[in-house]
Amino acid sequence: MTAGPDGLDALRREIDALDDRMHDLLMARAEVVERIFAVKNNQGSGKIYPGREARILRRLLARHHGRLPKPVIARVWRELLSAFGRMQQPFAVAVLAPERSVSYWDLARGHFGSSTPTTLHRSAQNVLSAVMETPGLIGVLPVPQEDETDPWWPKLVGDMPLPRVVTKLPFVAESTGGPENISAFAVAMMEPEASGDDGSLIALSLKDPISRMRLNELLQQAGLAGKHVASSGEWHLIEVEGFIAKDDAKLANLVKRAAGVIQQVAAIGAFPAPIPAAPPAPATAPAP
Repeated sequence: MTAGPDGLDALRREIDALDDRMHDLLMARAEVVERIFAVKNNQGSGKIYPGREARILRRLLARHHGRLPKPVIARVWRELLSAFGRMQQPFAVAVLAPERSVSYWDLARGHFGSSTPTTLHRSAQNVLSAVMETPGLIGVLPVPQEDETDPWWPKLVGDMPLPRVVTKLPFVAESTGGPENISAFAVAMMEPEASGDDGSLIALSLKDPISRMRLNELLQQAGLAGKHVASSGEWHLIEVEGFIAKDDAKLANLVKRAAGVIQQVAAIGAFPAPIPAAPPAPATAPAP
């Protein structure tokens, strides 16, 4: 049934009232964030919280229904979470600008917010150096690929304080497509936090070359289900299921079980498991 002019005006007034209510709730949420900041400031703490943000988005998307697409909800809340996070502690983003710099720029802005200060850098080393030298800076680097000439991930191995992978972009995939199907990791000078559904990255060095099958066997025996991502010299990057902290007993167990094969193992980060894109809605067949 089509609403007449009076009915349409009434619906628009209802929309205006809903906008006011949503705006009131956003302002109320901002006030609560200010109170949280006061508590954290008194405790001398403050950082980004990828695990907490992932749990918020998973909860909201699980309760969502209706025709409004879930990726829209995710984008709205990513913008809000980033803005509220900067209210507590300002941060900025440094993006590696490879050949497809526009796509990585969009990926970073979509996750960390359109108003977050963002800069482009020409090398991974520049990004990592900036993250190490600039408090509150987050680096965005492409997901590693095999046969890269100068991979960034081995630079996260070492005894000194180094950046760690803390999240993966995009967190909520979209089924609308795009010019490139890309993803990236965000690194920061902080230890990652668990979200309840996570993946982790470990780097390991081998004394002598072994087959991928043998390496997978060693990982499985140590309770680390994972897949080989890339290699660089004696170092290999493995993505494993679950949250693996830097002092996780599974890492020591791996070295023990693989004595004489694996020389060193290092946890270089973890990330909330991204939410895959929803399948496209089936096409509606025309009425006969």
